[in-house]
Amino acid sequence: MAIAAIAGIGLAHPGPAAAQDRTAVSEDPVANDAVGWAWFGGQLGFFVGGAAGAAGTIAVARSLPEPDPAAPDASQHGPYPLLALGAATLTLGGTVLGAWGLHELAADGGWDADAGWGASGVLPGVMEGIALAGGTVMLADRDAPLGPRLSALALGTVGGGALGYALFRQMGRARGGAAWETAMFWVGFLVGEVAGIVASQSGPERHDHLVLLGAAAGGALTTAATHLLATLLDQRRP
Repeated sequence: MAIAAIAGIGLAHPGPAAAQDRTAVSEDPVANDAVGWAWFGGQLGFFVGGAAGAAGTIAVARSLPEPDPAAPDASQHGPYPLLALGAATLTLGGTVLGAWGLHELAADGGWDADAGWGASGVLPGVMEGIALAGGTVMLADRDAPLGPRLSALALGTVGGGALGYALFRQMGRARGGAAWETAMFWVGFLVGEVAGIVASQSGPERHDHLVLLGAAAGGALTTAATHLLATLLDQRRP
């Protein structure tokens, strides 16, 4: 997921200079100021395209007849490989179109660059908040009723989105951009999620809260470490 989003945003970007933070030398500072909005659009397009692809795959799969157990193995797959390819195409296409579209709108409209980097942190903040709140509820009570789960979901979504906007806006303002922080959040979130899945199944009992808490820890730690390292490297530049 993180790799596809990052690759899609890179494909949508109008040039290598614009793919860097605003501290980079560019012949088009207005385009550079829109990079944060491109990251936000790419992430938004990734989720919208992915949701559309998943919904389409489920709808088509439900309309298909059950596979014949007596049929050869090759025919058991049916159209499912094509459905998976279509879903992947929608996901990548949504990422590219979202990144390109918002970049062009922001560049043409002179949108605020700091607000763009803040917007790039909204979806990371939402995912971080949901994972942290949901994992905490599951840790406290594995069989928690629906009410606390929904409350944690709402709190994580709103609080995480607001905090993500504020933090990424500040990081972008401090360094002139937060592209590395945004990209590495998703890498760390994915790695932490995988590590949580492995840890949750390593014992005799399942500990599903480790998946959510691992993802939250991976995203937060990777973002913080990336920002610290990038800040140190910026200070060493002549």
